[in-house]
Amino acid sequence: MSFAPWVVIVLNSIIGHSRWIDFFWIFVTSYFGYLLIISVVAYWILQKSENQNAYRNLLFIFCVMVLSSFIFTEGIHYFWYRLRPFLALSSIQVPYLQAGSSSFPSGHTATYFALALGMYQFNKGIGRWYLVGAGLIAISRIVLGVHYPSDIIGGIIVAYLSLVIVNKVFTYRLE
Repeated sequence: MSFAPWVVIVLNSIIGHSRWIDFFWIFVTSYFGYLLIISVVAYWILQKSENQNAYRNLLFIFCVMVLSSFIFTEGIHYFWYRLRPFLALSSIQVPYLQAGSSSFPSGHTATYFALALGMYQFNKGIGRWYLVGAGLIAISRIVLGVHYPSDIIGGIIVAYLSLVIVNKVFTYRLE
């Protein structure tokens, strides 16, 4: 067995033994990202009085997320199909209904790393916590048998490239 399926099988082996552990990973993969988005919006709204660029910064982060999630990730999914681990590997425990769309790259990872990298650009201290949160979401995708490690790496690369592109566009607009 190659490395990627082995990693998925090992991490997925914690599923199905405890309702609380299963609930934790399902919560992280399904809902924790929304908490990250809400907290980013709240942070920049609260920063408006101290930072006149707060809404511009929020727009920047959402542009990175849109480019990463809806343009690059969906574009790659359209041209390159990869079977998800829970469909390809018979030993995967599936604790909830999951989509059967392309596995590569991870859209959740691309979205939340885009958000985290955008926050990191403006506030490194808080951005580190968002990177931890995005990492937790990425790991949850492997634990639940939805993605291979390479899907996660692909999602991180997509998020980073989106950050670079949007940064160039915003810098160009400011000059």
